[in-house]
Amino acid sequence: MASAAAELVVEREPEPIIEMTDTNRTFAGAQGLVKMALDQYTEILTTVSDPRVSDWPLMDSPIPTFLIVLLYLYGVTILGPRVMANRKPFKLRGTLVAYNAFQVVFSLGMLYEHLMSGWLLDYSYKCQPVDYSHNPSALRMANLCWWYFISKFTEFADTIFFILRKKDSQVTFLHLYHHSLTPLETWICVKFIPGGHGTLGNLINNAVHVIMYMYYMVSAMGPEYQKYLWWKKHLTTVQLVGVLVCRKSSVSLTSFMRVCVKSFIFSIMLIIFLQKIMERSFSCFTVFLYIDFFLPVALATRSSITNAIDADRFYTKHEATQRLGTQSHCLGTMRIIRLRENRFPPSA
Repeated sequence: MASAAAELVVEREPEPIIEMTDTNRTFAGAQGLVKMALDQYTEILTTVSDPRVSDWPLMDSPIPTFLIVLLYLYGVTILGPRVMANRKPFKLRGTLVAYNAFQVVFSLGMLYEHLMSGWLLDYSYKCQPVDYSHNPSALRMANLCWWYFISKFTEFADTIFFILRKKDSQVTFLHLYHHSLTPLETWICVKFIPGGHGTLGNLINNAVHVIMYMYYMVSAMGPEYQKYLWWKKHLTTVQLVGVLVCRKSSVSLTSFMRVCVKSFIFSIMLIIFLQKIMERSFSCFTVFLYIDFFLPVALATRSSITNAIDADRFYTKHEATQRLGTQSHCLGTMRIIRLRENRFPPSA
């Protein structure tokens, strides 16, 4: 019996040993990271988010919102220009008037709701935490935040009308950046902080949109109504101030807090930290704005300078200014004169 067992032991073939190669280790590590990320994602959506909004349309997951944004970008950057390539631009005068009137009424309604849901009543402008209860006022504000989120999809029509009217030059990177980012931002706000201090930025944005779409509506009515737009020069200032105040409010101390902070030292440290982040973000954003605006002007000026030099004649300051147009700068004009003097020095 013992000999038979010994024979079985001897005859058994050793099991193959699977060696972990570098590729297998990398793949296993990537799988672990993906699983950990998915677990964290699920935990955040189920435990950190506001349970009151989980059953509302588009609020169960960010994927539908993300897909809608991708569809919008595809439509206005690829599909739309292809469809309109061999077509005449649409006038859309009546459609534009109706659309802008709708946006005025929609924004005005949300502005009223922001005031009556708290900011004109019991909300504190110093510190207003999010109310996650089922009180009527708290649910009213949360519902308003959802409608504010939906309004960002209606604003996609701004870009669609540009495409249909073949105003492709107005569909800039910053325009697409703004309209594709705001739905994702507002989804996060509705999912996690539907109320509180962060809604102050929404209120200001609605007020700016009332003025902005009012201007667009009157402009679309025709040339005979232009005399009523004497305040046009102030519109850009209103928009810029609105953007600054909204961004300041969105990164404020109390926007993402469930309770107001009582520790003075902690409050000051957090304010300084957020302020530094905001300053760096605005610095990069401002630099990009300047580059996006002034680079085409600089290239056009350089092209005009080159053409002026190749014309093989001397331009006076007045002639150079006329050639470059009213938007040219004195620097560009004097550069033409200096270059011409270097190329064709006056004879002795």
